[in-house]
Amino acid sequence: MALSMVSQLPKKDKTSFSRKQMLARLDVAMGGRVVEELIFGENEVTSGAQSDLKNATNLARRMVTRLFIEKEVRELLERAYDNTKTILTTHRKEHNALANALLEHETLIGS
Repeated sequence: MALSMVSQLPKKDKTSFSRKQMLARLDVAMGGRVVEELIFGENEVTSGAQSDLKNATNLARRMVTRLFIEKEVRELLERAYDNTKTILTTHRKEHNALANALLEHETLIGS
């Protein structure tokens, strides 16, 4: 029993969205609330608009969590890359000797 409703139907099944697409979804989710504020005034926003705000809030929270996770993953990978590069650069002679021994013997056992 809604007075009005906007629904976003996907063109095809999709499990992941770009940041741009998620921001557009936030804009659409806020649409009902903004329209009611503009037409009826801030004090006359209905409970239907509260649902729009709830959906937008949930999406925004998922986006923030995702951004935090991606930032942490990127930092871990960059740190691992830097550490590995330092180790291989520092021990380049040993690395080359190991590579040459593997080329010669195919299998190495022990020290």
